[in-house]
Amino acid sequence: MGCGFINVVDSLNRVFVWGDNYGSQLGTKDDIHRNEPVVLQALSEHLITQVSLGFQHGLYLSRGGKAFG
Repeated sequence: MGCGFINVVDSLNRVFVWGDNYGSQLGTKDDIHRNEPVVLQALSEHLITQVSLGFQHGLYLSRGGKAFG
């Protein structure tokens, strides 16, 4: 959990994001607050295995060892 926003990786390795987005911290290429989970399309082609969230950022690690932020 970040500061006012949440990311979850499901069993299919999809990243769902929701919550505060005033600094585009959700990674949805906008600043629209999300009350409901949405799939983070920017990572949909990658098998995400780890997530680390901070104040206004998310970092993601793929099964192949690539890092995204």
